[in-house]
Amino acid sequence: MELNIFNFLKQCTASSITVAFCLPIIIWSSSGLEPIPFILLIFLVFEYLFLKKDGKFGMLCFYGLGLCTIRAEGPLWGSLLVHSL
Repeated sequence: MELNIFNFLKQCTASSITVAFCLPIIIWSSSGLEPIPFILLIFLVFEYLFLKKDGKFGMLCFYGLGLCTIRAEGPLWGSLLVHSL
């Protein structure tokens, strides 16, 4: 059995390109674990600020605290939401 280095490199290149362009791998490897809860907290803060007008701010404070602590730019996003009132 002869070792054909050209075929081996071609197969490695094809498999590397296939893995590199696989969308779930791209999203999972580039984002980490915090974007999904961060987007959820942004939505919940938006919901309590703009959609619910019942005057209950306890959960809003809880969600805002979570928004500010889960990522480094959380306070910026929270202040943008509050400023857009």
